[in-house]
Amino acid sequence: MPKVLEIGHRLQILKVVSRIERIPPADLVAIGLDWFLRGATQNIMDIAPPWNQYTGNGTSQHIPHAEEVLQQRFVDREQLKASVPAQLEIGHRLAMYKLTNRLSRVPVGDIVAVGMDRWLRLMGF
Repeated sequence: MPKVLEIGHRLQILKVVSRIERIPPADLVAIGLDWFLRGATQNIMDIAPPWNQYTGNGTSQHIPHAEEVLQQRFVDREQLKASVPAQLEIGHRLAMYKLTNRLSRVPVGDIVAVGMDRWLRLMGF
């Protein structure tokens, strides 16, 4: 995960601002990736309640879009550790996403970075 995207920090802010401290970050990652793999619409109401009500006041201006960061040749990265529910089949769905979109040379981590960045921006973080 590119460090400049601050995904882990943004997830922590989402937890605190939304008062959902008891929810593990991995579950938030699962929700964000599930949204992305289902089509990533830009309508907050397409995220099932109660998740659609946990919104912030906007993404900080100093955080570039994932697509911009991933175009750079060298990117500082950090590990985003998340064990997501097996029933969501996130690994399999990410592999199918790569095949369907002919992204065989794109690392799964980059797809996850784009998905999480888009979801966090939609949520306002």
